[in-house]
Amino acid sequence: MSDQAPTLNVFTEKALAKELGVVPETVRKWRQWGTGPAYARLGGKISGPIIYRAEDVQAWIADHIHQPAPVEASQ
Repeated sequence: MSDQAPTLNVFTEKALAKELGVVPETVRKWRQWGTGPAYARLGGKISGPIIYRAEDVQAWIADHIHQPAPVEASQ
């Protein structure tokens, strides 16, 4: 049995923004609008740090996959 603590795979708002190639304000707006990935606020209800679990981010991305419509060949 290992004595090592499990690694948490989480992002801060800033780290998530960097990973997704957007500015932190975009991640903040997604959260405010209820359109972003699930998150957790640690500590206080207002001032606690916000984190995003990697699995929630991956699920959110999967929910936003768009398949291109097939293009019909012109004759």
